[in-house]
Amino acid sequence: MSIGILIGGGVFLVVLIFALAFGGDDDEEVKGRISQFASFDENTDEEFAIAEELGKAKGKKDKKSDFLQQIGKIITPAAMAHKLETSLEKADLPFRANEYAAIVFLCAVAFFCVGALLVKDLLIGIVLGIVGMILPFIYVNMAASKRLGRFNAQILDTLILLSNAVKAGYSMLQAMEMVAKESPAPMGKEFGRVIREISLGVTIEESLTNLKNRVPSDELDLMVTVVLIQRQIGGNLSEILDKIAHTIRERTRIRGEIQTLTAQGRISGLVIGALPFGLGGILYLINPSYMSLLWTYEQGAFKAYYIILFGIGMEVLGLAIIMKIMDIEV
Repeated sequence: MSIGILIGGGVFLVVLIFALAFGGDDDEEVKGRISQFASFDENTDEEFAIAEELGKAKGKKDKKSDFLQQIGKIITPAAMAHKLETSLEKADLPFRANEYAAIVFLCAVAFFCVGALLVKDLLIGIVLGIVGMILPFIYVNMAASKRLGRFNAQILDTLILLSNAVKAGYSMLQAMEMVAKESPAPMGKEFGRVIREISLGVTIEESLTNLKNRVPSDELDLMVTVVLIQRQIGGNLSEILDKIAHTIRERTRIRGEIQTLTAQGRISGLVIGALPFGLGGILYLINPSYMSLLWTYEQGAFKAYYIILFGIGMEVLGLAIIMKIMDIEV
């Protein structure tokens, strides 16, 4: 591949980044956008000032979002867009599917250009491009896991709050409104969305099912399933919620015991995974010329750093297998 083409691609990417970073809306665009939601007098400066204050910060984001959406629409099929929307919703990230697809694409192009320009090797550029494409997905998965952990940590208190509210004479809807107001995010935010859906005419059963689909929590799935069954066949709701709370409390205790028993295996996997890198660093300090052959030796089409790439891939695969074995479902 020609270096000129790579340089041109890098310059084009830099221009895109600067356009996204420093692009903004002018007053007329802000006023036009705000006028879609509220009717202001064209000659009233005070009303326009209020509209500008409310929409100016959002204006820059809208322009960037429109640019990302245009890129995303070109490269994102409809089925993939739906899956991306679901993943972003689980992670509670303020991106649309097309915007996220554009970010993934730009990251892949940026990593490819950097790798190909610095190393001047097409294979390294492709590998780095794949890494740049994977990194946004890793970030989304980490954000979703972190949010799910916070949600699971709050669900026991939520069950106790619901049970006490029902015992005090509140209806299920009023109890959920109390949770939406009293609980912090993400629990309060999710139940607030449930309340808004119900206020728009959605049934409680359907709203709770939507909540279960948005948050892939086993504890929430248990709670929603039991509540839906109770609404069909009847029964003492507060007693049912207390039993669910007891079940979740026991599951949490057992999960903690399993984490303690498998800690040795997880630490062993981390040590084994870090051992080649540590040993390589020590050997490089002792004899740099000997270790430098791993990334400088070439013979025909073969380059020694291919071995490093293969070894890193095997390290990641082995570490993933060890962590999967240690992950015991409760």
